[in-house]
Amino acid sequence: MAISIRDIWKVVPDGIVPAIDRMHRLEMLDLVDYKVKAEVDNRFGTTSVMDTISATFLHVKISKASDIALRLLATSDGDSILCMISTFHAPLPESDIKFFSTSWQPLPTTQYMPFDTLSSIASSLILRP
Repeated sequence: MAISIRDIWKVVPDGIVPAIDRMHRLEMLDLVDYKVKAEVDNRFGTTSVMDTISATFLHVKISKASDIALRLLATSDGDSILCMISTFHAPLPESDIKFFSTSWQPLPTTQYMPFDTLSSIASSLILRP
């Protein structure tokens, strides 16, 4: 059965995105449906904004200092996994990548990214003429 990023967002454990409680996550989806800015108050006393959502991707600006991106990825066996990129913007942006099952069970990152750092594989990602 296909699952959408909306379904995933509805059941995010509070420990994964502690700044936005379930009620406000659902409110964001309602605001998207109403085609208005999906902005809600968060637990930090500021606002969080869902600025992008599709069937397989979601981006939320948690605060001025952080945001998250969620992406559903298909696997070779026809199942899906979830990739979450959390970015912190102080003083320079730094991101953390984690993988989860669609029921939010943590998956080993090395299974999907078999390297320690991007710089360790950077030369293999660049093709020079």
